[in-house]
Amino acid sequence: MRRYYTTEVLDEVAGEMGANIHFQPDVYQPGGFVTFANGKRAFFLNNQLGANDYGAFSVVNDKHCATALMRHFGYRVPEETLLDSSRPDTEAVVEEGFAFAQALGFPVVVKPRNMSQGHMVSKVHDETEFRDAVGRLLAMRQHALVQRFHPGDDHRIVVFDGEIVVAYVRRPPVVTGDGISTVARLIEGYRARLADAGRNIRIGVEDARVRSAMARAGLQPSSVLAEGRTLRLLDNANMASGGTGVEVTAELHPGYADVCIRLCRDFGLRLGGVDLLTTDITAPVGDYAVLELNATPGIRHFAAMGEAQDRKARALYRRILTGLSEASAR
Repeated sequence: MRRYYTTEVLDEVAGEMGANIHFQPDVYQPGGFVTFANGKRAFFLNNQLGANDYGAFSVVNDKHCATALMRHFGYRVPEETLLDSSRPDTEAVVEEGFAFAQALGFPVVVKPRNMSQGHMVSKVHDETEFRDAVGRLLAMRQHALVQRFHPGDDHRIVVFDGEIVVAYVRRPPVVTGDGISTVARLIEGYRARLADAGRNIRIGVEDARVRSAMARAGLQPSSVLAEGRTLRLLDNANMASGGTGVEVTAELHPGYADVCIRLCRDFGLRLGGVDLLTTDITAPVGDYAVLELNATPGIRHFAAMGEAQDRKARALYRRILTGLSEASAR
């Protein structure tokens, strides 16, 4: 039976608390419940642990609504427009989106309204890439968001109960040539190394975004990458898509910590993951953009970075379960 990181940690923490966990496996994501010593239960589905109010959870899961509300609260967010996949005049929808992208200036970001883990998020550089990215989303009946591209490093800051838990900078997936291996083989090796670290990712030469990256570099899957030459596979740095991370919790400037804590409080989130772009997270708050707010921030990729990070991840789940146990007793 396949075991998931969240389930393993919940099992461990529940045991420490004298609670019991019932695990119901599933091919997509596991669910179940924890029975605390007081007899009360807390249900979970993968990393959805019930720490947040359902209304806030639902709003945050709608990226367009969340962005509009963040702007209302005074946070800096990218300018964006929504392309409605339910409209019958698909060609007109695409043209409206392209006109918006032209007004912003390429590159722009195209992403789905309601999908997670960086799935189908694309940085597009021209009209061809734009039409391809939007077309794929609309064909799936997914509303598409077109956003202004904001330069800077991609950070994930996790907040729980008004405190910063962890912060890390995320880097896009990159392979480096050895003068012998093909691009396809290098990508296979990259995936294998991450799998050995407990990270199973969705990335490969079949990904349209990877194909676009290869095309811009004049490469094909069968091309041999010269020794020392690098190829960025995605512009998206989401770790579920194969990005790598470096912890910066200790270096996080208090000003940015305050932005993230206030943001989660404004949305009524006990647990939140803030995706924030800025050029220097260690300096006083300057030019930044909040890309997304996540009500169920997965932390297994962070935990896979090392023993210290794994301990912090387990401590977070311990705090969450303790809080749920105390809430269930009231």
